[in-house]
Amino acid sequence: MVAFVVSVPLWFPQVSHLLVPEHNPDITVSFQWFVALPQTLFSLFLVRAIGRAAIDQQPRDVFVAGRFGVLTWGLATLVVLPVVAYGGGVDALVTPTLLLIGIVNIAVIYYLFRVHRRTWLGGPVPHEVHPVKRAED
Repeated sequence: MVAFVVSVPLWFPQVSHLLVPEHNPDITVSFQWFVALPQTLFSLFLVRAIGRAAIDQQPRDVFVAGRFGVLTWGLATLVVLPVVAYGGGVDALVTPTLLLIGIVNIAVIYYLFRVHRRTWLGGPVPHEVHPVKRAED
């Protein structure tokens, strides 16, 4: 609920624009991290729940369990790494932190779309991969 309440005002460009330190000198990077924290924690709990549900399936869905296990660690890193990079003054970690934030968030979105049709996640049909049939030479 907190993630939803925090994210709704950020939909509007006029509000999110004010959270960029280049445009608003009163905003610090630590405040940006604090505003993004509910979304990151929601994503972390969602990814962990999906990964645990994949482990509980019979037979175990190792693809989903593996991918979402890695995403869980990635999101947990996103909670801690900005504190170390910015708060600890470790300038060498600033660029990797920004890259990791982008990569992990894109991966979360991709894999949520990738697995959404699983019946145990409430999807309409099981995920099936149909091999391409080639003409015999």
